[in-house]
Amino acid sequence: QGFVMFTIKLKEGLADDVVVANKATIIFDHNAPIVTPEWVNEKDVVPPTSTMLRPTNTTGEIELKWQGTDNQDGSGVYCYDIYLKQDDGDYERIIARTTATSMPFTVVDGVTYSLYSIATDNAGNRESDKTQPDIRIPEDRLPFDDYAVTKWNNTFMLNLRKLSDDGYSVASCRWFKDGKLIGKGFTYSAGPTLDDQLETGAIYYFQITTDDGDERYSTNKIIGSQHSNKLYVYPNPVPQGSRLTVEGVEPGNLVEVYNYMGVCVSRTVATGNIIEMMLAAPAGVYVVRANGEAVKVVIK
Repeated sequence: QGFVMFTIKLKEGLADDVVVANKATIIFDHNAPIVTPEWVNEKDVVPPTSTMLRPTNTTGEIELKWQGTDNQDGSGVYCYDIYLKQDDGDYERIIARTTATSMPFTVVDGVTYSLYSIATDNAGNRESDKTQPDIRIPEDRLPFDDYAVTKWNNTFMLNLRKLSDDGYSVASCRWFKDGKLIGKGFTYSAGPTLDDQLETGAIYYFQITTDDGDERYSTNKIIGSQHSNKLYVYPNPVPQGSRLTVEGVEPGNLVEVYNYMGVCVSRTVATGNIIEMMLAAPAGVYVVRANGEAVKVVIK
């Protein structure tokens, strides 16, 4: 009995998933040839990708999790290396070539942890080193109201200029409500009309991805009541062409009247806590907005 081993080098320019097949013919003395079964190899030189998952809890005893994917028809993820940095220290590999996808971890108060994963596939291709952590504990969140504008209790608008001034080149944005993805893009609207309001008591936040692939989450934004006892609009309904009194406006704030198509039909700057506005708009239902609040008014 015996065996033969050999190595071949593939030609340059072959596709990643090219198939290389080999078989042999064995001849003993003057006997008939023995043909071996065909052995097939598929080229795989594309490394996998991986990421640490954000833990649901970031205090005390927690569970760290990670996951990875290989290219389509690749050899599949074989193992992971997990790297950890504490505060401003250097990254150290805390787990080497593990096939597990989770581990227990103890978070110490006052310590900032940065972690990332590196995957290796079954063909030996290793994921490239990372310049940014997959997760930080505790999470360094962006102040919501610093980087997102809330308009009409209906819409969130990302302040791209402020983000750029602070060094964030934003490639994409996602919006969440109570932990669930609700929208993508630089703005989010609760609906097409001003009657579609952000949900009172709901917890909103956003997540941006920068041009270099870094992901940053915002702090939570809890929506309060859309109306305030301080803002009064009367008479209501108001006759067409009559004066509308708006009370409880902070001097210097903008007072706007919108129709149900979202078009502003009247706008003025408050000079005192009580102002009067002349409404020459057609009969219908409108929304008066001031101090970040809204009151529905009917013109008849």
